[in-house]
Amino acid sequence: MRFWKTTLEANGKPFAQVSIKCGIYQGDALSPLLFCIGLNPLSQIINKTGYGYRLRNGATISHLLYMDDIQLYAKSERDKYLQRVRQVLRSQLNGKNKSQAINSYALPVIRYPAGIIRWPKEEIQTTDVKTRKLLTMNGGFHPKSSTLRLYASLKEGGRGLVSVRATIRDETCKIHKYIKEKAPTDDVLSECLRQWRTEDEMLEEGPSWEDKPLHGMYHRNITEVADLNKSYQWLERAGLKDSTEALILAAQEQALSTRAIEAQIYHTRQDPRCRLCKEAPETVQHITAGCKMLAGKAYMERHNQLAGIVYRNICAEYGLETPRSKWETPPKVVDNERAKILWDFQIQTDRMVMANQPDIVVVDKEQSKAVVVDVAIPSNGNIRKKEHEKLEKYQGLREKLEKAWKVKGGACVDRSTGGCDPQTGGVATTDPWKNIRHLSPEKCSARNSKDTAQNPQAPWPLVEDPSLESG
Repeated sequence: MRFWKTTLEANGKPFAQVSIKCGIYQGDALSPLLFCIGLNPLSQIINKTGYGYRLRNGATISHLLYMDDIQLYAKSERDKYLQRVRQVLRSQLNGKNKSQAINSYALPVIRYPAGIIRWPKEEIQTTDVKTRKLLTMNGGFHPKSSTLRLYASLKEGGRGLVSVRATIRDETCKIHKYIKEKAPTDDVLSECLRQWRTEDEMLEEGPSWEDKPLHGMYHRNITEVADLNKSYQWLERAGLKDSTEALILAAQEQALSTRAIEAQIYHTRQDPRCRLCKEAPETVQHITAGCKMLAGKAYMERHNQLAGIVYRNICAEYGLETPRSKWETPPKVVDNERAKILWDFQIQTDRMVMANQPDIVVVDKEQSKAVVVDVAIPSNGNIRKKEHEKLEKYQGLREKLEKAWKVKGGACVDRSTGGCDPQTGGVATTDPWKNIRHLSPEKCSARNSKDTAQNPQAPWPLVEDPSLESG
């Protein structure tokens, strides 16, 4: 071997002769034998670790030996990512926490090598599609819902999930930016930047879900009549199950398969009228707030539960005993040294007042103030109209209370399923009640509107979706 030499060439011309002091040429008769002798211990160590890729038949393969090569097998980043997504979706977390768990537990598998390993666009798209498919299979995403809204932030009315595409683009852009900043002081990075012909890949500004003709209709309708930040707070604070969130958002996006959608969008039906009242088109808004067949029971139950939540929070604020269960009917009158609270109580006045039985009346004895509370759950377009209607309806009672009870004027609570009034936030502006704003009433209203859309007492469910269980 000491006489073995090789010649090095550059640009087709020999420039040096190098002696081979150890090793042998590839293709030599001794090469396969030395390969086997060297890799046998390594093969045994790999087998003892138990690592490898599990095939569909249950067998595990870790490596394969060739004549002059060894091929290792392991799970790809995509398989690890999807395995963690499945693990999160099988948990008992609520909808918001599941999205956060996927972002913080599953996506780091993709994020760590994202800026180093080149990901084909087809594989990125396939991984995102597979993620949404797993969400749909576990009831966390409606198949007809907006994918853009799924990846929007919670404050913007989305689900807060981060896509694989956005993760890879974000990490790639960070590495590009770092190389550009360090290139002037580092020769290697400077040469890398010189040979790097591609520009930084920035996230493409595509259309938002609010601009979609059908999916963005709800957002556009409430923009002028409601406070968007408060209207979407239930996504951050209510703690609903992911299946409940999925159905509520699908209803807001007009993605549920109602008769109106089947007739006007899918063109699979000719009659768009409601299957219960047979009068108006069967839209989501009609089901949740406009069907006279549901007004007698479903809407009344939703109204009473929402009013009961407001009542229990007010009682707790004044130190009064609250009903033990949400199904228990509150007493007509409860009082202590701080306040008196009337529930669905007909108030007698010296002159007849038509509207004299509001949902709740709170008399604050310390501040000599009476507050009239009346709950309403109108459709999105009727928020302002219903608010003015309530204020005008109880104006006469308010004046009589000021005169008869020697107290100051009151306020009116007006709730809706979709939006909060930008001035009052959907609740009374009285300071002692600021701890009940936007959480319990919105959660109750959202859940009951969802149950109304899946009304089990109708001849058949208005919305058929067996994968989304009640929550």
